[in-house]
This record gives sequence, structure tokens and C-alpha cells, in this order.
Amino acid sequence: MNLSHFQFTPLPVHRQQLVDLLKPFSVLRFMDWQRINGSQVSFVAELPTVIQNAVGNWSRFQGVPLNDCIRFANDCDARGWYCIPHRASDETLLHIVETVLAQSNRKPISEFSNELWNGIFSQSI
Repeated sequence: MNLSHFQFTPLPVHRQQLVDLLKPFSVLRFMDWQRINGSQVSFVAELPTVIQNAVGNWSRFQGVPLNDCIRFANDCDARGWYCIPHRASDETLLHIVETVLAQSNRKPISEFSNELWNGIFSQSI
């Protein structure tokens, strides 16, 4: 399911339906929303700031902005689980951690990339 479509639809009722659907969960992992697998993000300026190409051509979708992921977790009263792109510079890592800590209502979870051991992902070591 392309959750970003439901989250960012112009009809607020759909976003509220998604919040209601996910509210029972205490942790929400945003790895897919952030498009972490195969991410080419190294610098803060490369992080998504708006939703683009969320519907139709999924391969062009660059991810949900971090602020929107945090706001969604807060709306669900859940802990957000955020991933750091594997190519992130020290400045980018610090930016992500500071943003998440400053805006989260609940104690967040941070993860460096995703499955660095798994050869099916381009970020594998």
C-alpha cells in the first residue's frame, strides 16, 4: 500500500482514516516512507522537503519529508522509528537526530540505514 498517497491526499478525511488505522500501534517505522533502501542522500539539502511523485511512478518518489513523518507519528501518539541514510554526512546525521528529538512527542527510535548485511540492497557492505 502506498501510504504516502493516503497521508498526503488533499482530502483531510483520508489522512485521518490512516491515523485512526495506525493509532493502536505504539511504534511506527518510516523506513519505506523515507525511501532509505538505496538512498543516495548524503547532504541535508538532498533530504526531501515536499512530497513529489508519490502516486503513479513509485521509482521517482524521493520520500516523505522528515517533518511530515514526525508530525504523523505525533498525530498517532506513537514513537517514530526513523532511519538515517547510509551515505549521510556527519552534518546530515546531526540534522536528522536534532530534528527528530526537537519535534517528537514520544521517545523516538533511530536506525542507521536498513539491513546493511543484506546483499539485495545497494547499501550492503
